[in-house]
Amino acid sequence: ETPQSLGDVVVVGYGSQSRTTVTSSITKVEGKHIGNQPVSTPGEALAGFAAGVQVQSDQGGKPGAAPTIRVRGVSSLSSSNDPLYVVDGYPLETAANFNLINPSDIESIEVLKDAASAAIYGSRAANGVVLVTTKRGKAGKTVFSVSAYTGIQEVDRYIDVLSKDQYVQQVKALSRIKNL
Repeated sequence: ETPQSLGDVVVVGYGSQSRTTVTSSITKVEGKHIGNQPVSTPGEALAGFAAGVQVQSDQGGKPGAAPTIRVRGVSSLSSSNDPLYVVDGYPLETAANFNLINPSDIESIEVLKDAASAAIYGSRAANGVVLVTTKRGKAGKTVFSVSAYTGIQEVDRYIDVLSKDQYVQQVKALSRIKNL
């Protein structure tokens, strides 16, 4: 056989397809991109790296709150629209458990967006599948690495503003000046 006849093969569900036919339905984010970002959850790390995946910040605006992830948009009015999260081959019970993973421990994240690629997971994969592969130990010399980020979640300083009565007096004073 010649090298020109060989192509990448992707195992999808119970079958296999060439990579060129499923390229748009699978998005892969490497761990080197995830680990270099100053984020607290893996969901935040997907923002901007996974095409076709919507990552929305928490509506309450709480610092450190997990974002909402939508792979195929909103498809249900009464049940969850969260994708199925699978970490090292084990499905997670809730989307909240996905956000407990340390982003620095992730080797790669693959998002399966179409029904054919998510067929092995059945109806649980109706809203897409997020496959997470965590880092493993490697043979050889033991190496430890540390990375740290810091942040402030308090108001640095309060700005002194007018009270209601002071504001009314100020407006009346300005209107008198305009009338002069």
